[in-house]
Amino acid sequence: MRIDETPAGGMVTVSPGKNAFNPLANSKFCTLLQTFQTSTIKTKEKLKMHTLKEVQDKYIGKIGTPSRDKFEYELQVDLAGKLTSFSDHLDDQYGKRGTTEREQYEEEFEAFKLGAMIQELRKKQGMTQDQLANKCGTTKTYISRIENNASDIRLSTLMRIIREGLGGNLKLSVRG
Repeated sequence: MRIDETPAGGMVTVSPGKNAFNPLANSKFCTLLQTFQTSTIKTKEKLKMHTLKEVQDKYIGKIGTPSRDKFEYELQVDLAGKLTSFSDHLDDQYGKRGTTEREQYEEEFEAFKLGAMIQELRKKQGMTQDQLANKCGTTKTYISRIENNASDIRLSTLMRIIREGLGGNLKLSVRG
């Protein structure tokens, strides 16, 4: 996150950076940012850039101070009740492993991963779907359907796509 501020209380701009922390659920943090956003005063002075750490140090307190410790603790408490593991999410959405709905999800997810893998390998080699289809004796439409998880694929066709089209070898494993 980048926060730009002019000297003497000039214009303040808050803009998310490439790897910005997204504190959607923390009202104290959002209030802090809204304070910057709503108290903008336009001026012709040059903007000064501040890091999130600098802003936190200035407006919340430096690390190790009681006010900063309280803020950090409240942020953790706010987020702790809202976070769930991916496994718990799957259990909630599709049921526990072994249920029909969960098994269907797992099968579809494996097919999705297979399509994504083929697409990634094809793109790494700089091939179009049409070029891959020609190399392994199938159609562009079929390659597209596999990559977009819209088609079941026979094992022999998969082996041919990987071996002849992508120059690789297929290894399978079975888990119990």
